[in-house]
Amino acid sequence: MSPGCPGVKACWVCSAVRWARGCYRLTDAAVPWMDASLTAFSLVASVWAARKYVASWWLWIVLDVLYVGLFLFKDLQLTAALYAGFVVLAIYGLRAWQQDLNGQEQRPLPGRDSTTGELIR
Repeated sequence: MSPGCPGVKACWVCSAVRWARGCYRLTDAAVPWMDASLTAFSLVASVWAARKYVASWWLWIVLDVLYVGLFLFKDLQLTAALYAGFVVLAIYGLRAWQQDLNGQEQRPLPGRDSTTGELIR
């Protein structure tokens, strides 16, 4: 399944809503809906990273920026600083993956002529 598959998106949104309902009813969290949504989409980003989707880095960047705001709202400056560092690492990871992909597109396939692309016998 690709990261853009509508069924996958719907599944994760439903998971986030269920998790948020549980947080809202069973805890005294300050922002249970935000906590639950970020947790659910962090799991999505982890699955995408395991499947080597470049989109996982974009999702991590967005999530980590939102986490920074959440932790600042909760007056957790050190945790917000940690997640700001995660934003920097995610940007670095995205750039590294993109450079690697660009390099792979320029390399010829093994066993093929680099100018024509034909099989070498």
